[in-house]
Amino acid sequence: MSIIVENEDFLEKNKSKKIVKIIIILLIILFFISIAAYGGIYYLKLKEFKVFINGSRNSNIESVFYTENGKLYVAIKDIANYLGYDAYNGEYQKYSEDKTKCYLKGANEIVTYSLDSDIIYKIITVEKIEEDTTNVSNILANPSLNYEYYTLDEPVRLINDKLYCSIESIELGTNSSITYTENNNTVTIYTLDSITKNYMSVVKEMTSDAVAIFSNRKAILYNFAIVKGAENKYGVLKYNNGTLEEVIGKKYSYIKFIESSQEFLVLTDEGKIGIIDKDGNTIIEPIYDEMKQIDKDGELYLVAINKKYGVINRDGEIIIFLEYDEIGINKEKFPNDNIENSYILYNKCIPVKKGEKWGFIDIKGNAIGEIEFDDIGTNIIGTTNMDANNFMLIPEYEAIVVMQNLEYMILDTSGKVLIPSKGNITINGESVIVPLTQMYSEIISGEQKYYMVYERTNSDTHETYEYDIKEFLKDILKIKPVYTEE
Repeated sequence: MSIIVENEDFLEKNKSKKIVKIIIILLIILFFISIAAYGGIYYLKLKEFKVFINGSRNSNIESVFYTENGKLYVAIKDIANYLGYDAYNGEYQKYSEDKTKCYLKGANEIVTYSLDSDIIYKIITVEKIEEDTTNVSNILANPSLNYEYYTLDEPVRLINDKLYCSIESIELGTNSSITYTENNNTVTIYTLDSITKNYMSVVKEMTSDAVAIFSNRKAILYNFAIVKGAENKYGVLKYNNGTLEEVIGKKYSYIKFIESSQEFLVLTDEGKIGIIDKDGNTIIEPIYDEMKQIDKDGELYLVAINKKYGVINRDGEIIIFLEYDEIGINKEKFPNDNIENSYILYNKCIPVKKGEKWGFIDIKGNAIGEIEFDDIGTNIIGTTNMDANNFMLIPEYEAIVVMQNLEYMILDTSGKVLIPSKGNITINGESVIVPLTQMYSEIISGEQKYYMVYERTNSDTHETYEYDIKEFLKDILKIKPVYTEE
């Protein structure tokens, strides 16, 4: 073989080796490019905002969230339906379209949010129970009045003409579990029903009747489980780091969780009610037939024995002796008065009824005048004015309407008479004493107006004299308002 041919073979072999090397290098480069591309796609997927509800991703809900300075906010009304709530503008039972306020209505509870406020109000509307007995009904204590308020981590905001709040705030209001994992940009939501099912699969003593009432299902959000023992007695366990600890022994006829204080109303076999705290300490001995918290801040409780009502504090000390037939008023009779607490008016005085007479006692237990009034608030039955409404309070003056001997008068919270039951009316230049027989309110241009009517009747005449109450107090009696209307 010639040298030329050998060189050609050598060159051809070197060329083939170079091609192989180039191919290998290209394959390696393509491999790393593929890895980088996959990693990039994975990173983008990881950082893509995602929302999971009860274990399933829901891309429709992702647009209701808003991020600012690393903090996540959510449009309150937009998320409501995904969590089992209907959303409405305004306040509950106020029937307005005020977009600075809204309320969410669920199957068992209503929660209200207001712009710039860090307080929400929750009202339990349904406490479903499987065993309907008198004793259990006592511990539920009139669910239509189960009104409690809670403090948010920050106030409600207005963003793009919508009310927004933090995820912690919507979690509290809708009884959900909501977590945000920043490193993978994921929101995970579990509704109360889903959490209850998960707990019941772990805590075998959690029977359906143990969590039949809505309040007891909410205990799970705080890692408590109301359970039922072999002898149909109820107790409380706490789930802590994978273990179950007994907080309250299984020896009570029924137990109800109080969310706002994280305490438990317990019912004994004798039908007596008391309170045990979240650590298992007895706060109020179970000696009462009925019990209900009426003031969270003042830690006051309405209690009853043998249908006689009184008020005690958290230490069990008597504030109002158990000698009254009723305590508190029916706020449904005065829907326009915006009464938040039907037991304590203006956070100062408590309406009480003994026999057929009403009176007031302050929150320290001191009597405000005598128990001498026939009724509290107005009664417009029989009026021909179709726009007239009942009312009881005039907030600007911290005033309360009472009735005695079919005549009205207006008091302040100290018991001082602002407007007496009879007025001195000038008729034809003569001063005449005329009884105050009617009071009513009207909503005019969105404002509540209050009116009083003096009636003078003799053998041949019937005359009425009507006044705007706030104008009468301010201009005629020269009494300054406690608060401005604003």
